[in-house]
Amino acid sequence: MAMGIPLTRVALNASDERSWSQLLLSTEQFWQQLPGTGSGRARQVIEWKENAQIKKLGSWLAAQQITGFEP
Repeated sequence: MAMGIPLTRVALNASDERSWSQLLLSTEQFWQQLPGTGSGRARQVIEWKENAQIKKLGSWLAAQQITGFEP
């Protein structure tokens, strides 16, 4: 998966999140509603998006004006 997000492709596609800012605003409860994503996997997503390296990479991609990462 892109950037190592701990979701299946089915769950990621079902999320309909199309931008970095949307993904960052999504709650643990939101992730739990996706196919095949229980509380444990939802918690992993929250930990993943709070990871300093992931945040730094997202910021760098935004600075490069990569589609989906713009502020």
